[in-house]
Amino acid sequence: MSLNADFQGTERFAIRRRIGAGGMGVVYEALDCETQTRVALKTLTHVHADGLMRFKREFRALQDIAHANLVRLGELFSTGGIWFYTM
Repeated sequence: MSLNADFQGTERFAIRRRIGAGGMGVVYEALDCETQTRVALKTLTHVHADGLMRFKREFRALQDIAHANLVRLGELFSTGGIWFYTM
């Protein structure tokens, strides 16, 4: 399944702008309406078994890494068939 070119966000996350795209997904700047903080959302562009497995593996591998020069990962979400995580 391929996502639309522009993710519309969710009730919790209001999309502000598209930041960039790569082979696996698109990254957006968003507002977390629950915490009133600015976040980045990385969305999975093509949902298929292998891609979803890689996306989840990437999230799990990076979620516990803490370094001053690296962005910290937040949560992994799935809504309406769209997978994304916060940074």
